[in-house]
Amino acid sequence: MIRAFGKSEEFHSHNLTLLNKNNLAQQINMGVWSWYAIRMDLISTLFIATSSFFCVFYRNKTDPVLLGLMIQYSLTLPNLCIYILYQIGEIERQMISAQRLLSLRDIP
Repeated sequence: MIRAFGKSEEFHSHNLTLLNKNNLAQQINMGVWSWYAIRMDLISTLFIATSSFFCVFYRNKTDPVLLGLMIQYSLTLPNLCIYILYQIGEIERQMISAQRLLSLRDIP
């Protein structure tokens, strides 16, 4: 159909424009996730360092099992933070999809 109406060049240029916009959006998305990952790693590292210093200072006053448990749970914090951010993003994406479907329904 596109060749029949002589619009193949216009279609090709429009398709490339849309493809470039999509790639730009994906690059921005990856940049944002990388920035969040760096921030979460920094916060988690500070939390792990603080809990490790706490364990060193209170090693004779507190049960060693509890200190080991605290260090173990603080080491799982980075993965938990990234997982929570990912789930929040998924919920937001699904809500936007539903909102778009509702707005498409209202088009005359």
